[in-house]
Amino acid sequence: MTENGPDLPPAGWYPDPAGAAALRWWNGVTWSDTTHPHPGAGTAAPAGAPTSPPEIPSAAPWSSPTPLLTYQPAAPATTRPPRRGWIVATAALLALALLAGLLLWLPQALSDRHELDTDAVAAQVSDSLSARAGAQIDVSCPHGIPLEAGSTFTCTASAPDGSTQDIVVTQTDDRGDVTWAPSR
Repeated sequence: MTENGPDLPPAGWYPDPAGAAALRWWNGVTWSDTTHPHPGAGTAAPAGAPTSPPEIPSAAPWSSPTPLLTYQPAAPATTRPPRRGWIVATAALLALALLAGLLLWLPQALSDRHELDTDAVAAQVSDSLSARAGAQIDVSCPHGIPLEAGSTFTCTASAPDGSTQDIVVTQTDDRGDVTWAPSR
């Protein structure tokens, strides 16, 4: 004896009792409105498959037919969030920003390799003179001095009272090492 009673077939997909070339779901008690294309439409039914809908109810005991298909609920549709597009766009923007920064920095870096850092020389001379004088001495040096051992250039030191003094700077090598002395 089954849950549906002895006279009712088990739940499953059966040929449509209306005669359509489709399968209709029998829930074990009544026919549903759900249909499914018949896999053998236009061809012979598979061996053991019912060729006609179950008769409901029947005076004769029902022999359980094997359903053609078993019911499997459809998996919920999953959609991928649209974040992938944002990630790609953000990565592209970051790559462009990095490239732009590199293009702006590279000429400066290449030119600095061949020029003396005169701001660093000015700071070094200013610190030394200020310590000797006991007052802040500002030093300014020209820019664009090529790295070249033995070359000289002149910086200007300014005291708080407005007096100035020329400072002669000599490059001792081509790596940026210098010596300096006030001009006479």
